[in-house]
This record gives sequence, C-alpha cells and structure tokens, in this order.
Amino acid sequence: MHYRIKFEPTSIQAEVDADTSIAEATQSMNVPIRADCGGKGLCGKCGVIADPSHNLSALSESELDILSREEIRKSYRLACQAQVRGDLTVTIPEQMADSREARGKTGLKGKYPVNPMVERIVLRKEEPPEPRHGILMDLASWVAQRARTVAGHDVFIEDLGALRQLSHPLASDGEITLVNHMRKGVTAVIPGNRPKSLGLAVDMGATTLAAYLCDLQSGQILASAASVNPQRRYKEWRE
Repeated sequence: MHYRIKFEPTSIQAEVDADTSIAEATQSMNVPIRADCGGKGLCGKCGVIADPSHNLSALSESELDILSREEIRKSYRLACQAQVRGDLTVTIPEQMADSREARGKTGLKGKYPVNPMVERIVLRKEEPPEPRHGILMDLASWVAQRARTVAGHDVFIEDLGALRQLSHPLASDGEITLVNHMRKGVTAVIPGNRPKSLGLAVDMGATTLAAYLCDLQSGQILASAASVNPQRRYKEWRE
C-alpha cells in the first residue's frame, strides 16, 4: 500500500510505501533533514510536525523520552522513528526558519562599485582601410586598433574562437561587439550592438547560499535568489 507524503516548506511530495519512516522518505525524496545520531532516535534533531498525526505509527520509546508533552500535543514526531500509515503533510521546523533566513539574503538592492575583468566594446561599421604600399592590414590588427581608440587602452585578439567569429560575414555587415578580458584579450565577437554585460556574484555561506545577478557597467543588482545550504546539517554535526 502507498501513501502520499508532502514536505513543507518545500512542497515536495511523492508516494511512499506503508511503514516507511519519515526519515527514509526524506532520503528518497532528497529532502534535507538533520540526522546527527544516524537515525537511531538518540539526538532528537530530526523533529518534525506531522498532520494528521494519527496517520503515523504509535510514539516510540525514544520519542516519549525525547519529546516534551507540549511537543507531542503539537504533533511533533522524530522522523527516524515515525512510520507512515496514511497520507501525511510533514513540516520541518528547521527548514521553516532556514527559509526565512534565506529570504533575508535577497533583500540587497541598489548599485555597488564594480571593477570587472570583462568589458564590452562596441564598434561601428567601417570600411576596411585601403592598402598601403600594396600591403593590406590584417583584419584582427585593424579591429584591435579601432577597439583601442574606443576603449582608451590596449586591446589584442589572439583567441582562436574570437578570430573565427571575426572572420564570419556577419562581423563585417554592421556594428560588432567585442567581449574583452583584461588579461586574455578579446574572447568573443558578437554581431550587433550588444553593450550589456552581466555578472553573477555568489555568496557561499555555511548556512545559506545566495546569488546576485549584476549589471557590470552600472553595478546595479538586477535579481537575486537564495536557498539553504544543503550541507548545513553536516557543519552542525561537526560542531
């Protein structure tokens, strides 16, 4: 017999076999939960809230020993001890707190100083120069010379991929945008006027992970997202 189990606050849900423990369900559904004692019912760190509580096996001796009367009244169970006997919604209190903490990481807004290693240089369409003394300047040198004038600093093109893109017919059909790395030189040649340059800033904390999409020209944060670090429980175990 199978029963549906849903975890909050992630809203992950699936069907599990009868008598599957909640902890076993979290493992099969990749739902992070603490298990400091390895599922032996000793640490009490895997406490969850089950609704309805009567769709679980009876309280084990470990649960009666670890959980307070108030927690039992509020339908707290130990995930490693409670076995599924009916459809169930399981709330992981620690993740509820983690979710609020992660949301707090996405409140950064505004503009910040930027000094990126990558810039974009837009070049207008120009006809190649006439040969001098019968010698025609090679295309890469001509484009690099124009880029230096626009950017105000040395620009070079040595990347094979960029050279191939530069030789494409579209590269001489109108404006082009050079993606220039301060150390590697031009790494890409994009047809058209494409000045927007974006970067991703990542905050990898022991408890939360956050990412920020930034405009590398203005320093404006355009979007952000955060989540709980799935390895958080291992850090807590080491402590």
